[in-house]
Amino acid sequence: MLLQQLLGGISIGFIYAIVAVGYSLVFGVLGIMNMAHASTFTLGAHFILMFITMNFGVIPGFIASLILTGIINMCYDSFILSPLRSRPGGTGITVLITAIGFNYILQNLCLVIWGSERKAFPNIFNFGTLQLFGYAIDSTQVSIIIVSVVLLALLSYLLYGTNFGLAMRAIQQNMKASKLMGINTKIVISVTFFISGASAVVASFMVASYYQLVYPTMGITLGAKAFASAVLGGLGLLHGAAVGGLVIGILECIAVMVFGGTYRDAVAFIILILVLCVKPTGLFGKKIDQKV
Repeated sequence: MLLQQLLGGISIGFIYAIVAVGYSLVFGVLGIMNMAHASTFTLGAHFILMFITMNFGVIPGFIASLILTGIINMCYDSFILSPLRSRPGGTGITVLITAIGFNYILQNLCLVIWGSERKAFPNIFNFGTLQLFGYAIDSTQVSIIIVSVVLLALLSYLLYGTNFGLAMRAIQQNMKASKLMGINTKIVISVTFFISGASAVVASFMVASYYQLVYPTMGITLGAKAFASAVLGGLGLLHGAAVGGLVIGILECIAVMVFGGTYRDAVAFIILILVLCVKPTGLFGKKIDQKV
């Protein structure tokens, strides 16, 4: 029973981590919080279901959704956030309020197009029951863990093993100096938003398959927990998002075992408050200067 609960905590923790990566990537490059990320997650799930319903097939539908959601995320930055950033004082609270507004626009767009009812989603990752040390293990949870580890490894390589990742980290340190060194900051930022949207689609694919449901408000609670995971680990840090998600996911499941499911959603924020009281920048975070 304990092993099954811990496996469930690790799998949901990895989902929080994948969504948290989207927050951290944008914050790491621009120093802003993309509060529309939760609705990007919801939009991606609806796109996948739409393409599957249109007989695209699971994998082609997933790829089409990933590309479409990533492009929408890029357009969101290019046509909404970028003009704001180019104005004097166009960062901070202005961008935050705009992102919150766009979050509600996407959420209501899902309501208008697909309706408010909960829609069934196929369990793509179910390959039967696995036996481990005499315990029956859900193959869906194992699949989620494997996919998440592979994705986090690929993102880590992109960030720390490629020239594009070097450009991202240069912009994180100093955008003006990056421009002077010949880095095309607009392209780097656009691709960062695409990757952020793509990571949300991967997470939504796993969540929709795990719970076999898609609905317009599915990103609200999960997005809040993923945001808490990103802050807990240290905003702008890939490994911080991963560790933060795992900590919250595992402690959530332990809390369910001890106290029941009533207080599950509060655990993430209780942990976050306790950690931030001791270390305001998160577990691995350092003070990051405001981007110019």
